[in-house]
Amino acid sequence: MNRQRILQNGALSFLAAGALLAAAVPLFGANGATGSIEGTVSIKAAVPRDEMKPASATSPDAYGDGAGGSSGREEGPAMNESEPENVVVYVSGTVQGGPFKPPAVHPQLVQFKKRLSPHVLPILVGTIVDFPNKDDFNHNIFSLSSVKKFDLGLYKSGQSKSETFDKPGQVKVYCNIHSQMRAIVQVLENPFFTKPAASGKFKIDAVPAGDYELVAWHEKFPAVIKKVTVKAGDSLKVDFSFE
Repeated sequence: MNRQRILQNGALSFLAAGALLAAAVPLFGANGATGSIEGTVSIKAAVPRDEMKPASATSPDAYGDGAGGSSGREEGPAMNESEPENVVVYVSGTVQGGPFKPPAVHPQLVQFKKRLSPHVLPILVGTIVDFPNKDDFNHNIFSLSSVKKFDLGLYKSGQSKSETFDKPGQVKVYCNIHSQMRAIVQVLENPFFTKPAASGKFKIDAVPAGDYELVAWHEKFPAVIKKVTVKAGDSLKVDFSFE
């Protein structure tokens, strides 16, 4: 697979992820009793990213594959997340209109060049996540989380396995062969969440009018929580800063 093909696949995955978030947000009739929340997330402190480093070229992993990952490949979907893209902004707790139906199209945690991408995946509780292996060698994806304990077993390049996340909470995901492969699945109670763009800008549409706690979460910082009031037909501006 050439560079152009991989880049195209990455763009399609990004568009599909946007469609997933949009599909998960329900409509609340024609009475206009919803508003939106938008703003900017800024990260002012340095963020250590040891888990994002590739394996040592002089220390190949099991099955003899070294740091280079898949031969002849240079890019993959979501391989270069900025720190704002590792933030999840979400409305906490119960929201009018539930329970909410998980999306029919499954989000993915892609295994490529010895990484799980995206590094942070927010989903609605009940969602099925696919774990496709796009490397040229085997992976074994698992989690020991109390929220969702699973082990997909060893599987080859080109194969994909799936898991249903049926409880809210944080699930840390690893590869049993490649220790540098780590990701976090944030399982949320309602579909009113998003990840900021690389610029830090975010927007959550179609939020039912009401009073909420809006949370900005990043794995390296304490969560930032703000009380907000969403008014019908209005766009609420909320900014977050991690320092």
